[in-house]
Amino acid sequence: LIFNAELWGIIDGLVLIQNKHYDGVLIQTNNLEMIKAIQDFSSSSSNSAIIRRIHHLLLDVGL
Repeated sequence: LIFNAELWGIIDGLVLIQNKHYDGVLIQTNNLEMIKAIQDFSSSSSNSAIIRRIHHLLLDVGL
């Protein structure tokens, strides 16, 4: 539950960055499991719609 809440926090931040047209982003967290899940993402193998959404937003903001 906390894991998903932190992922939603990243999504909210990325949407804000996208809407405000900022040039860059720095995502900070102390949840290593979450970072690994995001880094190890593969669109063909991920079951997580939240992580797929994060990757889509990262591409949209140019990261």
